[in-house]
Amino acid sequence: MRSLRVVASARGDPGAVSHHQRAAQHRAELKRRAEPAGDGDPPSPRDGERRLDLLRWGLIPSFTKDLKAAPKPINARSEMAAGSGLFRAALAQRRALIPADVFFEWRKLQAGKQPYAIARRDGAPLAFAGLWEGWRSPEGETVRSYAILTTAANGLMSRIHERMPVVLEPDDWAWLGEEAGDAPALMRPAAEAVLRLWPVSRAVNSVRNNGPSCSTASTPRTRHRRAPLHQVRTRSKRDASAARPPVCPAHLLPKANQPILLHRPAQNESYFLTGYVLCRDSDLRTIPTQNDGAPYGRLRRTEWRLGMCGRFAQTLPSEAMTRLFEARDMRPWCPAPSWNVAPSAAPTTVVWDPERKRRVLMLMRWGFRPSWQKYSDLASVVPFNARCETVATSRMFAPAFARRRCLVPVTAWYEWARAAGQKVPHALGRIDGAPVAIGGIWEAWGREAWERTTTFAVVTTPASDDVRAVHHRMPLVLEQRDWATWLGQDSQNLDGATALLRPAPPNAIIAWRVSTAVSNPRNNAAELMAAA
Repeated sequence: MRSLRVVASARGDPGAVSHHQRAAQHRAELKRRAEPAGDGDPPSPRDGERRLDLLRWGLIPSFTKDLKAAPKPINARSEMAAGSGLFRAALAQRRALIPADVFFEWRKLQAGKQPYAIARRDGAPLAFAGLWEGWRSPEGETVRSYAILTTAANGLMSRIHERMPVVLEPDDWAWLGEEAGDAPALMRPAAEAVLRLWPVSRAVNSVRNNGPSCSTASTPRTRHRRAPLHQVRTRSKRDASAARPPVCPAHLLPKANQPILLHRPAQNESYFLTGYVLCRDSDLRTIPTQNDGAPYGRLRRTEWRLGMCGRFAQTLPSEAMTRLFEARDMRPWCPAPSWNVAPSAAPTTVVWDPERKRRVLMLMRWGFRPSWQKYSDLASVVPFNARCETVATSRMFAPAFARRRCLVPVTAWYEWARAAGQKVPHALGRIDGAPVAIGGIWEAWGREAWERTTTFAVVTTPASDDVRAVHHRMPLVLEQRDWATWLGQDSQNLDGATALLRPAPPNAIIAWRVSTAVSNPRNNAAELMAAA
C-alpha cells in the first residue's frame, strides 16, 4: 500500500519559516540530543517515557552505508516484518504510534483511480502502528525515520484496497513496549464499525495540494475516459467474427473423475490436449485450441494449481513447542496462535544449528525464494510447496534439500475436496491428536543484511490411503524418530533424507469437514477447526 498518505494535526503557526529552515532546525535539534558518538548507536527515548518527535517517513535502517542507494520503505507488511532483515530489529525494540486525522486510499475504476478518505466514526484521531529506526551519518548527523505497518483490509476497506494500516485502539497503545504483551497479536485489521470512508476530490493526487478541501466529500467520477483519436480503431462485423477463436466442443471436455491422457510434444513445448492445456508450471487452464492442438495466445497462471493447498493451523504454545522439539527459542517474540496460516505469513519452524549443535526455533516466511533469484523476479509467484519427486533434482530446490531442511510444527492442515462441483474444506491431523511435524526446505535470500529474508517451502508427497479421499497430495509428515535424520543432525548424507520422502503410514491421519470460513485467510479463530 504505497499510496498511503497521512494527514496529521499540528499546533502552532510556523509563520514565515520555510520548509528548509524548519528541516535545518530539526536536524540541529536531533544533533543536540544525540549521545556522544562512541558506539555508533542512535539515541533512544528514556525508559518509561512517551515522547512526541518529528521523524522522517521512509524507514532508513541503522546499518545503512549509502543513504542514496538504500531503500526507504514507507510501509511494512505485518505478515513479513518478523522475518525481514529490514524490520526485524525495529519490530522487536523500536515501535511507534503515528497520529492522524484521516488517511487516503485509491480505488481502481474504469474511469481512473478514485481517492477515498478514511477516518474514525467517532471523530477521534487515528493511531497507526509503526516502526522507527535511527541512522547516524559518518559526519555524526542523526536521522530518525519510520514506516507504517499494514495488514489485510477489513470488509469495509476491501471495497477500495486490499491493504490498510494497522489502527490501534487506546487500550492497545501498550504497543510501544511499556508493558509486556503480545505485540504481533495487535497487528490485525481494525473493526469495520470503527472506520468510515467517503470519496474525495482528485486534487489529493498531487502532493502540492494541502488544505481542508482535500478531505471534503465529493462525487466520484464514473464516466469512462475518452480514448485519443489515434487509438480509436474500427472494424466490420465480419472481421470481428473472423477473429474469434473457435469454441471447444463439449464432447471433447473430460468428464468428472475421468483420467486425462497428456501428450508431450517436442522439447521446450507445453503439454497439451485438445480443449485443455497443462502449462509448464503445472497450471491447468481451459482455453480454446486450434485444430492441430496448438493453443491460442500465451499461457498464463491461474488460481487452480496441482498440489497441496496452502493453509495450516499452528496453535502449539511456545513452551510446549520448545519442549517437544528440544530446541532453543531464537524468535524475536512468541507469535500468537493462528488457526489459518496462509502463504506469505511467517510461522515458526525448527532448524538445526550446526555450529552450536542444537535445534533452533525460527520465524520464516512461507513462500520459497532461492538465493540466486534476481531483483527483477521478485514480482513472480513464489512456490510454497516442493514435490518430493523433484525436490532433490530441481534447480530451485536441490541446494536447499541438500543442506537446509526444516520442520514445520502444525496442529492440522487444510485441504479442499471437490464434491458436486464445489470445494469442501477439510482439516487433517494425527489420529492420536499429537502435533504434526511437516518436512520443509528453507533458503536465505538477499545479498545485503538489510534485505536478507529467510523463506521456506513445504515438501509434499502422494496422498496416503487416509488422505486420498480428500486430496491426491499431502505434506511430508515425519515421525519423531525421523526428525534428527531430516534436519541433518547425524550426517549430511542425503540417503537418509531421501528415504523419508514417502507418504504417511496407514491409520495415522484423520480428516474431518470444517466450515467454509477457512477459505478466507482473513478469518482466524478456533472455530475454523471445529467439525462442520
